[in-house]
Amino acid sequence: MNEDTGRTEQVDGDEELGEPIGELMALEEDVSKGFMSRVLSSLRRRSLVGHMATLVWTASAQAFIEFLGMIFSMFSPGESPKEEDRTNG
Repeated sequence: MNEDTGRTEQVDGDEELGEPIGELMALEEDVSKGFMSRVLSSLRRRSLVGHMATLVWTASAQAFIEFLGMIFSMFSPGESPKEEDRTNG
């Protein structure tokens, strides 16, 4: 996107875009900066929500796995920590 004019650059092979797209490209209307900022903020907001949802799901899954590991380690007889010998000293 060209930042000076706010318009997108032409795509190679415009003849393949079809009749309605060609007519819209011929209009060459400038887009207001307010519209572009609203669109970009909406995209950023959706991206942030997606990242937060991913964080919540992965964090809760990791916590669940850790709790399962703690429960299994409590009932596993072979993997208990060795007691120290404190009689000699």
